[in-house]
Amino acid sequence: MLFSLISVPPPNSSQGQECSLLDITSQATRLFTLGIYRLLRKLSQVLPAGHII
Repeated sequence: MLFSLISVPPPNSSQGQECSLLDITSQATRLFTLGIYRLLRKLSQVLPAGHII
């Protein structure tokens, strides 16, 4: 009984790790795109539009 209880959790935990990895990657991409967007906005505010183009 104990062995079966111990052997059951790993698949669930591996699925949980995959979900958490997906969440982490999605959050990382969101932060990355947000950072780029803010950086571009700062550049557009500092420099005239002609320099960017």
